[in-house]
Amino acid sequence: MHLPKTYIVNILLVFILFGISQAQSVYEERFTNQVTIVKYKYKNYYYYDKINGVISIGYVDGSLGNSDFSKEVYRTVLEFNISQIEDNARIDNAYLIISMNNYENGSYTMKIRQYTGDVNTQSNEDIWNTVNTGITYYGSVRYDVLYPLSNNNDLKESVINALNDDKIVRIGVLSNEESTNRSGALILDAELHIDYSKKISVTVQNSFGKGKLKVDDTQYSNGKTFNDWYEGDEHKFENWDQTYDGVNYIYSK
Repeated sequence: MHLPKTYIVNILLVFILFGISQAQSVYEERFTNQVTIVKYKYKNYYYYDKINGVISIGYVDGSLGNSDFSKEVYRTVLEFNISQIEDNARIDNAYLIISMNNYENGSYTMKIRQYTGDVNTQSNEDIWNTVNTGITYYGSVRYDVLYPLSNNNDLKESVINALNDDKIVRIGVLSNEESTNRSGALILDAELHIDYSKKISVTVQNSFGKGKLKVDDTQYSNGKTFNDWYEGDEHKFENWDQTYDGVNYIYSK
């Protein structure tokens, strides 16, 4: 009587990634639009104008160059276009990088807030007021800031909401020293930094194309394709010795 031959083959897990790397992605976008509104006093009434100049925030009396004007206070809206990030991406972190210029006192601070309006449809007065109404991302940032600001969960949520809407993140910037003359400053540059993970499709199977395996403590037969994983995430994989059609497959770590 002849017994069937038994073969021993090493078993390996095979991962098939479709078209996307496994590293977390980084996106940095300089502001694509800036709207600065100055509120000023003229003959006991206040007026609001859009202006492009050397002041973005703060109070500088006489800065408009008209002796009949006074109490000029500036606030600014910045818009960031994030349309290059995929709609199904997962936003992991977000923070702001900002630098200022043309200030007299670097220890003065500014407030950076969520901007919830639409500068294309609002009046100048509404824009100026809306700057100081949204969620506060950063409440006290020095004019002479030298480093990127910290990760901010509220800003991250705003990025997520914008990604599902019109792809524009809007922030309002104003000085905490608006009541102090000569507190003006210019926004020299601002970038929105976003860490995000792209959605990927991954097939996990044994090297011999059959057999069972476990992924994240769930057992599958003949491999499994996952279409809802994100790059950079960690997953748990398990395998063991198996026999198919008289062949012993030995798991090799």
